[in-house]
Amino acid sequence: MLKSGRIESTDDFLVAGRDVPWYLLFATMGATVIGGGYSIGAVGKTYEWGILMLLVSTGGYLHFIFSGMVVAPRFREAKLYTVAGYFG
Repeated sequence: MLKSGRIESTDDFLVAGRDVPWYLLFATMGATVIGGGYSIGAVGKTYEWGILMLLVSTGGYLHFIFSGMVVAPRFREAKLYTVAGYFG
């Protein structure tokens, strides 16, 4: 809301001017993953699968790290907004 008056381009509107600190992006991705459906589902699957669910969860978190370190810089260089833009 604080920056809404300073929107001058599509980049400013869609990807916050490509100027968001890493910790804010980390918090956004965490908020995307952490929710009622995911949390209850994870508890249920942990009860069902046991320790195997730890490996599944770890893979998900490694995915976010990989995306942030490898994929995101390439998207930023290509000035893309979505994964579909990469393929289209």
